[in-house]
Amino acid sequence: MIQKPSSDAELSTEEVELLGNGWWLEESTPELDQLSWRSDVDGELGRGRLLRARLSPGRHVLTLTAGAGERAGSSSVIVQISPQPQPWINRSAAT
Repeated sequence: MIQKPSSDAELSTEEVELLGNGWWLEESTPELDQLSWRSDVDGELGRGRLLRARLSPGRHVLTLTAGAGERAGSSSVIVQISPQPQPWINRSAAT
């Protein structure tokens, strides 16, 4: 389950907070250890329940995979990352 970001989010920052977890139905327990994040654009992003990832501008399908092997499950969201604005420089004031 992906808790952050929500699907169809439009984010104006290149660093995104990812938050999620998995759930083992058979044991009725959360999976908090074997969690990996991936972007269809930027590839592997990291591991863990909470992650800050730098994403390139554009549309991303973010996927969280919980567990391993046959017991692995995944969830995905789509986000749009807008480029960070460049700092405004008043060139006339600098001369």
